[in-house]
Amino acid sequence: MNVDWLLLSFVGALAVFAAIVAVVVVDGLRARSRVTRRIRPLGQLFVGDEQDAPLQRPANEAVSEENPLAAWLKQRFPLAGGVRVGIVVSATALASAVLFVPFLMFVGVGTVLAVVVGVVGAVALGWNIGQLLEDNQRTQFNDRLLLAMDDLQRMARFGIPTLQALNSVTDSAGAPLGPVLRNALLEAALGVPLERAIGREARRVRMGEMAMLAAILSTQASTGGNLSEAVGNLADMLRERKDNRSKLKASTAESRLTLVILGIVPVLGVGMQLPTQPELLSTLLNEGRHLLGIGIGLIFSGFAVSYVMIRSAQR
Repeated sequence: MNVDWLLLSFVGALAVFAAIVAVVVVDGLRARSRVTRRIRPLGQLFVGDEQDAPLQRPANEAVSEENPLAAWLKQRFPLAGGVRVGIVVSATALASAVLFVPFLMFVGVGTVLAVVVGVVGAVALGWNIGQLLEDNQRTQFNDRLLLAMDDLQRMARFGIPTLQALNSVTDSAGAPLGPVLRNALLEAALGVPLERAIGREARRVRMGEMAMLAAILSTQASTGGNLSEAVGNLADMLRERKDNRSKLKASTAESRLTLVILGIVPVLGVGMQLPTQPELLSTLLNEGRHLLGIGIGLIFSGFAVSYVMIRSAQR
C-alpha cells in the first residue's frame, strides 16, 4: 500500500511538471507569434517579394556551409548569440541532469523514471535559461534603441542627413543594437535601400520596434515628412514601455521576495532544529527520504508556476 501511494505521488508530481513544461512552451510560442504579427504589417510597407532576395556573393568568394544546428540556434536566439546560448543551455542541462537523477534515485524513484524525469527537467531548465538570456538581450536592445532614437531625433532637427545620422548613432550604440544597425548599414553601402536593410534586420532579430523604424524611414523616403517628429513618436513609445516595465517589475517584487522567503524557511527550520534534535536529519535521510523528495518537488513546482505567471505578466 505504501509503495502504491508513493508511486501515485510521483506520477502526480510528474504530471504537474509536464503541465508546467507545456505551459512554458505554449507561452513562448504565443510570444513569438505576437512578435511576428506585429512585424508582418510593417514589413509590407517596405519589402517586396522580388526585393527580399538575399544579396548575391561574388563568384570568387567561398561560401561556407553552416552547421544546421548552429543556424537554428542563431535563428532562435539572434540577439544573445546562438552558439553561445547553445553552450550555456547544454552545460546547464548536463549539470542539472547530473544533480537531478541521483537525487531522484536517492528519494526512492525507480532508475528509469528518475532518468526520464531528470532529463526532461534538465532540458526544460536549460531551455528557460537560454530564453532568459535572449529576453535580457531584447530588453537591452529596446533600452539602447530608445537612446539611439533620441540622438537621431536631435540630429534630424539640425538637418543632418539620415544616413550620416544613423552612422553616428551606430558608432555610439553598444551591443546588442550596434551590430544589428551595423549589418543594416553594410547592406545599404552595398546598394540595398536603407529602409529595406533595416527591415531585413528587424525580421532576423524579430524586433517590432526595429520594424517600426524601417517603416518610418520608408514613409519618409517615399512621401517626405518630418522625420524628427516620427522618430520622436517612436522614442516616446519606447520610453512608455520602459516605464511600464519598471512599474511591473516593482509590482511583482513583493511576490518574488515572498517566493524566496517561502523557499528558505524550510531549510532554516531544519537547520535550527539540528542542534537540539540531531536525529532529525538522520530520519529525513533514511526513513523519510520519499517525504523529503515530495516536499522539495512541491517547492520547486511552486517556484516554476510562479515563474511562469510572472513571465506571462511581464510580456
